[in-house]
Amino acid sequence: MKMANGRGGGAIFRRQGRPIAPEVLIGLLVLPSRGRCRGYYHRLVLGLLLAASLNLSSPNAASAGGGQTATEGSQPAVNLPSSDRVLGMLEMESEVQLVTDAMRSVFREFTEDAVAAVAQVPRRIDGRWDRREAEAVLRCIDATLVRHGFLYPGTGAVDLLAEALAPFQMTTHERPSYEAQAHNRRRRAMIAERFPGPFYPIDCDLAGLLYLAVAERSGLPLSLVLIPSRRGNPGHAFVRWRNGARYLNWETNEGRVLTDADYLQEYGIQRAEVRAKSALADLGSEQLLACAHHRLAIVHERRGDVESALRHLARARQLFPQNLDVRRQLAWLAATTATHPACPPSAAVENAAYVVRLLDEPDARDTLAAALAAAGRFTEAIQQEKAAIRYSSNSGGERIGYRARLHLYEQGRRYYLPGAGPTP
Repeated sequence: MKMANGRGGGAIFRRQGRPIAPEVLIGLLVLPSRGRCRGYYHRLVLGLLLAASLNLSSPNAASAGGGQTATEGSQPAVNLPSSDRVLGMLEMESEVQLVTDAMRSVFREFTEDAVAAVAQVPRRIDGRWDRREAEAVLRCIDATLVRHGFLYPGTGAVDLLAEALAPFQMTTHERPSYEAQAHNRRRRAMIAERFPGPFYPIDCDLAGLLYLAVAERSGLPLSLVLIPSRRGNPGHAFVRWRNGARYLNWETNEGRVLTDADYLQEYGIQRAEVRAKSALADLGSEQLLACAHHRLAIVHERRGDVESALRHLARARQLFPQNLDVRRQLAWLAATTATHPACPPSAAVENAAYVVRLLDEPDARDTLAAALAAAGRFTEAIQQEKAAIRYSSNSGGERIGYRARLHLYEQGRRYYLPGAGPTP
């Protein structure tokens, strides 16, 4: 199966003046309801419902002092996170994986410890921009993640928050691969101290969600920021601390500050992506919810449930239309499986063409060709597939697939994923 970035990506944002999406509130309603937790969570839900009904938006703090200022595609206004939306997204994952009380306990213990640690960091009382304060708080959260045993996977990716909150024991055979991972360099002492476990696997986007969970409880001006996948390489996520027009990018994988220019250079981000807010834009509640739907779609696709994958992708596209990975995966699945009402061939063409306009690379052209063929537009499909071949690496195995699909289009036949075509 073809994935937009090898595992999907995703994001979600709350647009100014829009109510909080209902899935988050629904997720909160199923939280634990015993003892002191009952009143606590019920107050959170009631507060969210009230905020949504009043259509509140968070005020921005005044900016002052040094620091990076807003650039193209960056949002000067930041929405302070609404309480427990990350925990609500964890509950959404129960659709594809059992979410246990033990997972919720790991989540609560980490966030409570991090919130307590953050509270010890000296903070300005005037709310003005202070880069040193922002870095100190972010380093504090990073140190708490390390202390609780979160580490980057030795191989592969982590698709769900529930997976990140499930402990595992590391074998002696596995240990070198974890210690060799560049993002675990600052975790080697922790690995030695905790070995053989428990450890918790986490990558960039899920680490970002845990940062947001701390921000929700500490009133920190943090947002998740996404970079779309490209040329078969996975997308990326990091968090951004914003105060008015000034902000600081925090690379959660490495626990350090990077600039927009660093990301533009490392990932080859195009200015068109930034202008369209498809890359390097602060995400709010609706985009974050779209990320949750995208993660569910990835799992459903891997299990062969195309109907459910398309349903979640369609919802993610509705919440976050600028998300290139969602559009590409939606177009690819719709074009290479039997036609589904959630995304007819015409919609697949529109989604794939949107991606090509902003991110013109071989995989995007290949997806557009498949969508055009599904719509019966074979002449255009042939042109796009030839462009994908022309722009692809001479040594890349991707060309084999491109040429095989080109042969089908030249015969007036669309491409189907194995086992996904119409029943004879």
